[in-house]
Amino acid sequence: MVDQRGGISESATSRNAWRVALLGRMARYPLSVLAASAVLAVAWPAFAEPPEATIHMAQAPTLSLGLDGYAGMGVLASGSRADAHALGGGILRVHSSYAQIGGFMEAANLPIDTLQGYGGFMGGWLPFANWLTFDLMLGAGRHSYQNTDRRYGPDGYRVQSWFGTVRLGVSDRTRGILGLHTGAMLFASLDFTPTNVAWRHGPANDPTKQVTGLRRVGGFALGVAVTAGFDVATPSEATTPELRSGWN
Repeated sequence: MVDQRGGISESATSRNAWRVALLGRMARYPLSVLAASAVLAVAWPAFAEPPEATIHMAQAPTLSLGLDGYAGMGVLASGSRADAHALGGGILRVHSSYAQIGGFMEAANLPIDTLQGYGGFMGGWLPFANWLTFDLMLGAGRHSYQNTDRRYGPDGYRVQSWFGTVRLGVSDRTRGILGLHTGAMLFASLDFTPTNVAWRHGPANDPTKQVTGLRRVGGFALGVAVTAGFDVATPSEATTPELRSGWN
């Protein structure tokens, strides 16, 4: 910077003097400069933006135990009828690597019947880190349909049937050895031995005025449910990093 008299201003002179002094100090203490550079190189990643989380298949735990509850809606097709109903139940499962086995109990409130069921299943699951967990269950069990209406006899009826079921679930798990998870489940079930139950309606003392017929009990059901539960995993050297960061 030049002043009005054509000379160099005092501010420019002071800046140049500061730069010369800094270069002189750096030349006198090269080890200090190198040490400061090394500290900055090590500390800089801590202030940088973290890398984006990637979705990948998580290493499944060697063994884990889980308990889920579920509630939802379903439709049971039986004969010429299709009955919508509410349902709920629970699932107890054991994971070993990517395989699973367990049992379930459930109940449904049909328009006419009360339905209860229990059974077991086996299948697999795929936990993805930084995303979701998918699981597939193939099971079989026993359904019990109960109705106390006297049109079906003095005590109504109780019909039991073996059934098969397929269930596909998706869930999101929290971090840690003890993980909480919520999700949803699609399911289908089929009664292997549906039954025709006779009914009679009209004056008991005049059979000529009674109306009779047959009602199909059991059939094919489809539904969807929301799930919530927890699992406890046994950590191992391979699975501990995944468990600490969460499977999902």
